[in-house]
Order: sequence, then structure tokens, then C-alpha cells
Amino acid sequence: SSSPPLEQARAMLIQPIPLPRSPRRLLPFLFLFLFHTVIGNGEDGIEKHENILNVSRVFWITVHEDRKVPENIWPGVTTERYIGLRGSESLVKYLTPRAKQNVLYGRDSGKELPSWNAVALYLNHVEIWKKIKPGEIVAIFEEDAEMQHGTKEILESMDRVRIREGNHSWFYGDSFYLTMDAFWVKDYGCKKPSIDFAEGQWIKDLPCHMWYGTSSYLIGAGAAKELLQNVMPIDMQIDAYVATHAISKGSSNGGTVRFAQTTQRLYKQSLFISEVQKVDAYALYTWRDTLLVLILGTALPCFGLGYATGWLLKSPASGNGGKELSRC
Repeated sequence: SSSPPLEQARAMLIQPIPLPRSPRRLLPFLFLFLFHTVIGNGEDGIEKHENILNVSRVFWITVHEDRKVPENIWPGVTTERYIGLRGSESLVKYLTPRAKQNVLYGRDSGKELPSWNAVALYLNHVEIWKKIKPGEIVAIFEEDAEMQHGTKEILESMDRVRIREGNHSWFYGDSFYLTMDAFWVKDYGCKKPSIDFAEGQWIKDLPCHMWYGTSSYLIGAGAAKELLQNVMPIDMQIDAYVATHAISKGSSNGGTVRFAQTTQRLYKQSLFISEVQKVDAYALYTWRDTLLVLILGTALPCFGLGYATGWLLKSPASGNGGKELSRC
């Protein structure tokens, strides 16, 4: 038969060893950690990020306090209303002499300022850039930007590639600017080698193109900081300023900030609706001018003639004044 000491030893081996009181208190936290690690990861083991393309804030520029903020204009992030400045002659202090001449007497090209409302819009974007915190990625929309069919799926596809590629992704870091509604892209013909990156299916680099459109774009803190350095005084429209900076100082031209546009327009502006800048794209500022172009465009077989007539009606009107801006 077994001796009493041996029986005692066997009994000790099969009994659970009690944990000290303090480790027992850590068990709930250990369980939560394991749950997050195993369940919170995707099928490929990559941790899921809550916000698409790491966007943490979304701004919607409007001049109407009572206008409803659009829901889910950027999936998964609450949109913040930004009450923009309205155009007025008091903004002349921000302009270069050439820009002042363009506003008062008419412009000669699309990059130049056509009205006081265009000046106000420029300042509205600048004020939002100042709000971007280090390391932050922000989406900015003007009030008439509309998400197009399939945009959400494209954004989600880009985000999956961004997560997979890590620091090889075009979206790595915060020194980038991506316009999602670029139109009238002018190629200056410079011969730059194509840049190969994982998200190239959806976005393309802009090494030597003048483009227009700031109705919807992503901007990182690094890009905002650089653009703010020479943003004053105002000499041209806000989108022309960004595009000119991309051509002269973008990453494709020796700089540090990456500039690109989406291969298709993920958001579009509605013509003759936005009151952030009115209808400055057509250089029309009164209801009579707008009505005239609509009549000509309907009555004439070629709307181009009506458009050309409207382009000649350069009569920028003053706005209603606005809030005071902080100095750059």
C-alpha cells in the first residue's frame, strides 16, 4: 500500500493551484485583450480600423445655419458644419493688387478670382486647414458636394489596400492631398515617370497638371501645414493655389507633400446651387445673368454659345459681409 506522504503528494498534483488575489483581478482585463486581438482582427489578421482612410474629422462648408448637414457624406464619421464667411469688399485687405483687379474689373482665366464670394471661399478653406491637428487626416466638403453611386465601395476598397500596404501605401503619414472632384485637368506636357503605388487603380498623381475642384478632398496635417506657409496674400482661387503648389513643390517635383486626384469623380457639385461661392465657375452672380444663360442654352442648338455669352457677363456683386477671420 502507498504511504501517507505519497498519497498527500498525489493529491497536491491534481488540485488546482490557487492564483494570488491580484492576478485574479486581472482576469477580466486579460479576457478583453484576447477578445480584441482574436475577434477584432480581420480574416487576414490585419487589425480593422474604425475610420475609412484614417479620416478623423469631416467638415462641411456652408453659409446657411439652417441648412441640414448631410448624413454619411463620409462613411462612419459625423460631419461638422462649418459656417463660412460671405463675400464682401472688406476682404480686399487679403488680396494682391492683381487679385483685386480681377475681382473689380473681371478675370482673364479660370484660375483667377471672379468675385468677393470666391475670396470668402478661399478664406473658409484656409480657416479649416488651421484647425487640423498634427497627424490628423480630414475630409472637407463644400455644401453642394454630392456623393456619387459606388463611392462608398471605392473608398472601402482603397482603405483595405491602405491597411494591407502599411507604410508602402500612398496614404501613409499625413503629408498628402487628394481631390475627389477634380475637373478640367490641363496637362502642361512635362515628362514625368509614372509613379507605381498600390492604390493606383483609384488615384493618379498630378506632377504637371493644373486642375480645378475643392468641393471634396482629403488633406493631412503635413499638407495643410505646408500649404499655409504661402497662402497669404490671396492671388488666385483656392483650387488653383493648391494645384500650382502641386506643380511647383509637390512630391513629384522634389517636395514632400503628395498631391493626387481620384481616377473618377467620387463627389460632384451641382451647378447653380452652391452659395459658398455662388456660380463663379460661370462668372454669373445675379439671377438675371443666370436666367439669360438658361434661356440661351435652351433656345440655341449649341449651349456653348449660351455659355460663352454668360462668360462675358462679368458683374461680380458684393456679399453680405461676414465674421472676422484670424490672421495667418
